[in-house]
Amino acid sequence: MGEAMNDVDDWRQAGEVTAEAYASAIAALRLGMTQLKPDGRNCVVCGDNDHQAQECLFNPLVMARTAVHREMEWRCFHCGEVSGTEEGARDHFGETDFEIVACGTRSDPDTIAAIVQSVREEEDDEQAETMVRHLTAHQNSGKAP
Repeated sequence: MGEAMNDVDDWRQAGEVTAEAYASAIAALRLGMTQLKPDGRNCVVCGDNDHQAQECLFNPLVMARTAVHREMEWRCFHCGEVSGTEEGARDHFGETDFEIVACGTRSDPDTIAAIVQSVREEEDDEQAETMVRHLTAHQNSGKAP
């Protein structure tokens, strides 16, 4: 991490939300506001040279938008299809957890591994682990997910 991160890394710590965490997040946001468009410099938020503030995962605005986007996304653990609407998700998954999904796929280990790997590559280990638990539970129960 570059020098920029030294003053703004407290907001990412788990635990109690404190005045210091808010101050840290505000500092990161202020830094991000100074680099609204690509300018050829290192990221002003974290100091890395492979991205800039509008892509930085240490930028609270980028993190908040990423979280909101992921909450509005449903991914089929069986075929990998992604839906951005509740209606689309309901069409694919059905109304309950135990309906047969529209793709009709009963996940084989290779399919599961490929989908979990793609989620991990998106740096979402928690979602990947949730997928593994869900698929394992369905396979062990003998019910079609």
